[in-house]
Amino acid sequence: LKNAERTLDGLIADKVKPEFIMGTMTKFFSDVVAVSAGTEKGIGSTVLSQRLKIAEWSVRKYVTLADRVGKDYLSNCMKECYEADYRLKTSSENKYLIIKMLLSRIIAYGK
Repeated sequence: LKNAERTLDGLIADKVKPEFIMGTMTKFFSDVVAVSAGTEKGIGSTVLSQRLKIAEWSVRKYVTLADRVGKDYLSNCMKECYEADYRLKTSSENKYLIIKMLLSRIIAYGK
């Protein structure tokens, strides 16, 4: 998790657009949720890779991650991403601060 914070700080320092960071985070969690749902239905990693257009090694990594963190955590991450994305698009708040707060809430969930 410290790596995620360091990575985000680096992206902010490099002035990567907050909308790009937000989109990347949301897509990551969306992909993990989709892979998790597919494996629950008995779909193999090769087929999921093709259907979702994700590298097969990523699919296997996402399966492991989803098993480790659980459905509630992933659902919370998706909810937090959508709420942060809405704030990013509609508020005059500092956009990078919105993303930092999102990461903090994701890290803190369940602690």
